[in-house]
Parts: sequence; C-alpha cells; structure tokens
Amino acid sequence: MNKYAKIKKGLTPFSLVAFYRAPKYRKDLTVQHRPAQSRSSRKQAAREKEPWLLVVSPSLKDYTPVDVVNYYRSRMQIEEGFRDTKSTHYGADLTQDSRISAERRANLLLIAALIIFALWLIGLGLKGTAIERQIKVCSNRDRSPYSVIFLARIACQYVVFELPENLLEHAQALLVDYFRTLEKA
Repeated sequence: MNKYAKIKKGLTPFSLVAFYRAPKYRKDLTVQHRPAQSRSSRKQAAREKEPWLLVVSPSLKDYTPVDVVNYYRSRMQIEEGFRDTKSTHYGADLTQDSRISAERRANLLLIAALIIFALWLIGLGLKGTAIERQIKVCSNRDRSPYSVIFLARIACQYVVFELPENLLEHAQALLVDYFRTLEKA
C-alpha cells in the first residue's frame, strides 16, 4: 500500500490500494454463439475492465491489499442488498420517496428481514446435500456458485423437498464454524 496525504484542513494520512483483476474471458453469448453487443453487455464489460483505486484509513495498515479488496467486495454486496431493498426496479420499492407510510415501511422491512433469515437457515441446511447438487449449475465441488440465501430461494421455488428434522442443529453448527473461521482470520 502506498502512503499519501490528503489536504483538507491539514494533512490526513491515508493509503491507496490499486487493484486490477485479470480478465476471465467470459462472454455473454447470443443465440448464434457470438459475443453480445447490447448496450448493457458493453457497459458491464467496460465496468469490469476498470481498475479499482481504494483509499484506506491508516487504522487498516495491518491488513494486506488483498484483505482490503476482499472487505471492499463484501461491502459492495451489502450495498447491493440495500439497493435490492430500496429500488423500484430491482427490489421491494422501500425508498423514502415512495408512497408507503413510515410504519408500513418498517413492517415490510421486518417481514423482509424475517424472510431472509428463514431463507438463510434453509440454505445452511441444504449446504452439501443432494438437493444442492441437484440445483447447482456446475460440477465444482469446492465452491457453490450460489449464496446460501439464493440457494434456498431456488430450492423453495423449484424443488419439492422436506427439511430434515435436525435442520436447526445443522444450521447452528455451520454458523458456529463460520464464526470460528472469522475469529481466526
């Protein structure tokens, strides 16, 4: 990480992290198996080519640039979750300027949080089961292409299944293991 100083009523130390990801050569293909040239496809391709320049607080100096980029990625996933909640087009239309009263908005957010929690528990219970293997689009055994919540959503929509009786114990064990790995990192 390079160290610089920003001028705003004095000097403030900070670090810069530059990150460029090598292309993965994925192409959105048309029916004729040619690369798509739609506006959205070109826009996404251009966005993925741009390097990231992250400004980092001095309190994070102990973290490697790879850790900083990974934290930033997880933050962007959280931001997408907020977008999904607020957006009229992508989500639940819970913006401040929508015509929903504050009390109704709070109730809808609570319901959405409970649904996401239930999906999360179901997804944790489905991890590593035959149902997950049935849903997965790839045969990679190391990593699932879906998040736990999305896996549960697909399972609830398209697959007829019964949840095992020990689902909560299994989900709790996975959750405890997850937090242990976070503490070690």
